[in-house]
Amino acid sequence: MLFERRAYKRELSPIYSLQPYNLTAQEVPRFNVNITLAYVKVIELAAQSQEVDQLFEFGFEWTDPRLQWNPDDFGGVSKIWLQMDSIWLPENSICNAKSIEEVVPIYQKQIELRYDGSLYMDRTLYVSLSCSMNLGHFPFDTQTCQVGFVVYNYDISLATMDVMIYNDLDSQGNAEWTILNISAGKRIITYSDFAFEYAFYTFVYKRIPNFYIWVIAVPAFLLTFLSIIGLFWVSTSVDEKLLKLSLGLTTMMSMSVLLELVSNQIPKTSSFPVIGIYVITDVFVIGAGCVMVVILPRSRMATKVKERGIQSEMRRLFTSKTIILQIELTWHESPKIKMMKARTYQKYSQKKQQIRAQYFSMKSDNRIVDRLLDFDDYEYLGRITVGTPPQEFNMLFDTGSGWFWVPSTNCTKLACARTHHFDPTKSTTFKEQGDALITRYGAGSASGVYGNDTITIGALSKKPLALPYTQIGLADHFELGIPYLPIRFDGILGLSPYYSSMGNTKPVLYETHGHLKKIFTIFLEHRGHKDGVKGGQITWGGVDTKNCEEEIHWVPMAAKDRYDIKVDGWKMNDISVNEAGIVLADTGAPVLAVPQEIFDEWVKKANAKTFDKYQYYADCSTNIPIEVTIAGKVYTIKAKNYLRETGGEICAADVIVGGVLGVPFFREYCIVHDLEKLRLGFAKAIHKNS
Repeated sequence: MLFERRAYKRELSPIYSLQPYNLTAQEVPRFNVNITLAYVKVIELAAQSQEVDQLFEFGFEWTDPRLQWNPDDFGGVSKIWLQMDSIWLPENSICNAKSIEEVVPIYQKQIELRYDGSLYMDRTLYVSLSCSMNLGHFPFDTQTCQVGFVVYNYDISLATMDVMIYNDLDSQGNAEWTILNISAGKRIITYSDFAFEYAFYTFVYKRIPNFYIWVIAVPAFLLTFLSIIGLFWVSTSVDEKLLKLSLGLTTMMSMSVLLELVSNQIPKTSSFPVIGIYVITDVFVIGAGCVMVVILPRSRMATKVKERGIQSEMRRLFTSKTIILQIELTWHESPKIKMMKARTYQKYSQKKQQIRAQYFSMKSDNRIVDRLLDFDDYEYLGRITVGTPPQEFNMLFDTGSGWFWVPSTNCTKLACARTHHFDPTKSTTFKEQGDALITRYGAGSASGVYGNDTITIGALSKKPLALPYTQIGLADHFELGIPYLPIRFDGILGLSPYYSSMGNTKPVLYETHGHLKKIFTIFLEHRGHKDGVKGGQITWGGVDTKNCEEEIHWVPMAAKDRYDIKVDGWKMNDISVNEAGIVLADTGAPVLAVPQEIFDEWVKKANAKTFDKYQYYADCSTNIPIEVTIAGKVYTIKAKNYLRETGGEICAADVIVGGVLGVPFFREYCIVHDLEKLRLGFAKAIHKNS
């Protein structure tokens, strides 16, 4: 009936008008298809033919305005399922596949149609890809391959697409290969009169070398070792010399069999692999030994063997020295407190809530893909350098996100006018990457491109650590959403514990290349009215033994991609909440978020007031500690660490309803983030003035 009323024809496309190239999202939108990767399985990676066979599950979502309806007109029906051959399907083709096979036949597939005209279908595909492979480090090699989507028939002014990765993506390798990383990106391909998007998923595979180690490398070593011992054992007769020569020749024939195993695994045009060089070197050593057995006089050989003997020594070629690096954090008075003193915070708060409401309204499934940050409450900044020669930046160290970006010279927004800019043309170590940088925060956003360069953490310390070829975001668009909001930071350095959920980004802590253990300690001080002074420090690679007490209470993380922990309960005065729950330990949160019962009691006991239901105020003399129990241990947060002076007798209270251990908790306790064992450690902070 719906199709009859609309005179719907599947032969007609909903892509209906040509738009200018500089079209913005606020004007007439282009037709867009969202592609989500939900599952991937490596079937075979054939080095000889340089092909990768994989099983994919993709979700495709788009909107056809011709199919919208009012559920009230159709008995409350809000969604239906249709055969794929009954509606128009978008053209989003995999462009670099040698072959594509539908695992589930098209005629058995159904598409979900919702009343707002949005459609969803999933496709399970067996795809054979042609990928160039570099086997120079075989069998310890990693390979990269892309799956690309294009829309050939529509210019970018008509149709676009977004490629995403499902949060709980299930990726599986096989017996020989494992998937190291999956990232998504896109770029524009332009011709003289036509431009279209190329969207792609990039897969990084790592070979599991066990077979080649035990079948080729170990036998080759043993054959060579035993052959050399036999060849250069003390010779007493000509017959023994001939026997040793026979042993050497037999060993060389055995090594040729191992070399054939290597050659069968690699293309004939590929660079010769490491293991092949290893086997040939063994053959050369055995051959040289055979020659020496023949040409050297027996008496001389016997004398040399008696004098020197047969020595075997294993040396460690590389040593990894673990270091600990400390970065001082600078305390700056919160922009929120400055606005409170200037009596402008109420206007700002109302504007911020409008922006948040707009942001949430754009999310159809009501899920937050990452924690939303509040720029206005950051106070603790650390300094790093980027590039060669170094360019300095004041960074926010944020445990709630994983993006690392700085403003680029292309950023002309008002917010960028207050920051330092990174100029890649002045860095001799900068390399372009091309993947898109897109971040969204609670009161703003940043976008641009990714590149690679050397960054130095602990730039002002005696022993800074330089990390070459580190992924950095170059923000050419950066705004806070409220033009008059004052800021002191240049960019954000995310310390998220896991990077696969963030698409194509890598947290800096994963770029330390073994120089630092994946463990860091955060210590924050309460600085009051002082501004621009030392406010704490981050200790990379170990525990801060100077500012933190020796006793550490370890708690396992509740998730591998967030610093979530399980709490047993909360208490304030006589009010207790003993229900277990999950909370986030986050330097990016300026508040202590507690259960509703605790918050209500605190408001009552502190006689707290508010003008916008978001920011509460209490008398600065308030002395009401809040307790939280974690793994059987009670932690107390004193009032001085959640109250902030605003220039009078009334203080701003950083207490809200929720489940976050933010900056007030970090001022009471050092938190050790152990990414190797996926745990958090809590130690009492040592404050000189308390």
